Amino acid sequence: MYMNGSQAAQANPHLNVFEPYRELASHHEDQLTRAAMIVLRMVPLARETLLQAIGEGSLSGLPECSLDMQATHVVNPSGASGEQAPARGRLVSVFLTPDIEPFALSEEVTETERGQRFDGVLRFDPELVVVVESKVCRRWARRDGHRVAELNLRGARFVEQRTCLLPWHDLLESWMRLIELDVLSTAERELVGDMLDYAHRDFGHLLPFGSLRRAGADPTRRQRRLRSLLAQGTGVEAERGSLVHVRLDTALGVVSFQRVALSLEQDHLVLHIWPGELKHQAEHLYAEDHALRLSRLAVPGSDWSVEPQPLLGYRNAPVRSRVYLTCTLDAATYARRWQGKDWERVGAHHRNYIMGDLWPWLLARGYASPCDLQAVEGFVASLGRRFAHLRPSMHLTRSWALEEAEELDEDGRLAAQVREAVSEVLRILGEPGLPLTLNMPAVLGSPAAS
Repeated sequence: MYMNGSQAAQANPHLNVFEPYRELASHHEDQLTRAAMIVLRMVPLARETLLQAIGEGSLSGLPECSLDMQATHVVNPSGASGEQAPARGRLVSVFLTPDIEPFALSEEVTETERGQRFDGVLRFDPELVVVVESKVCRRWARRDGHRVAELNLRGARFVEQRTCLLPWHDLLESWMRLIELDVLSTAERELVGDMLDYAHRDFGHLLPFGSLRRAGADPTRRQRRLRSLLAQGTGVEAERGSLVHVRLDTALGVVSFQRVALSLEQDHLVLHIWPGELKHQAEHLYAEDHALRLSRLAVPGSDWSVEPQPLLGYRNAPVRSRVYLTCTLDAATYARRWQGKDWERVGAHHRNYIMGDLWPWLLARGYASPCDLQAVEGFVASLGRRFAHLRPSMHLTRSWALEEAEELDEDGRLAAQVREAVSEVLRILGEPGLPLTLNMPAVLGSPAAS
């Protein structure tokens, strides 16, 4: 960006790439903020994507931009301020965050008298000022969110004052797209590429995960991409936890199962559904031939697998405390048997009758195998005074070869296929349909922005 002599004299040396920046380690969050501000200073399209992400207009309609870092003033202190100062246009206080659950943040900026130091300020004076506060740690991001809505304006006045949350990975995603779209000059491309390489080395958990291929082998970014895919495919926000899943029982009133999950297993992407794990779920599953129709998904050459998965548990038993038995039946036979007389065994069993009565029956009917004996004996020993509950559950999976899944995701079609697979199961089971997919805003036309 061209600067005249006056501007050069006032330039913040923190934004001079040739000047050292404090005695901070490369992984300190201030170093990342400085790198981002340098990109914003030198690459106009990087500023354009930032403005787009926070809901502002194009650079073409704004005055020349000046940038500052580690600033104590919202506006240039040499400019007019105080009661006689004219009201400027808009103030947007932006919080750059890691991937965290959204939290309550006041939509409007309120004034405070406390001291402050902004991570970055972009001044399109007098029409727009963008204040940036950055956090890279989930713990501190939530705690410090209030700072974005409480600013010491030092007498500056604005017609509009608002806040905005912007995840780091969305900003970095937009800059990665600039390289992919080949819209940067050679020098700009090198600068943005160097910044992304630096972020990959020292802030990998913040990097984009807009597609499976882009997420690479990094487990954190893969987990985030799976959460985004599942949310886009089902229209339901994914739950936090080690298992990437959505709860369709609470979100839609689905009766026959709780969860739909996505996982990466070796060289496949796998969609998981577990109908019939609780008694009321099993009652719906084995009514009106639902289970038998599910079993027909797994035809030869299909990407579906339907696995009989009978289990022993107790009331409110976590997954780790259940015993999933090794069934020797095919899915269709399994479904027909539970729809018949075998259903009488579904329910509670006293611990005194399991090994002498229920266990031999499970073996004889093909619901269990001799290799399950040790696990069943350990389960019975742990019951205490609780009753054991037999559940005729099933495990459905729909898989994609990883290379195919990556191609589909690059083209923006993978979430739609996830949606189609879940919808097919819901139709077979007579369950409510999925809502409209979540509104995931794309960045510069990215088909898989998340």
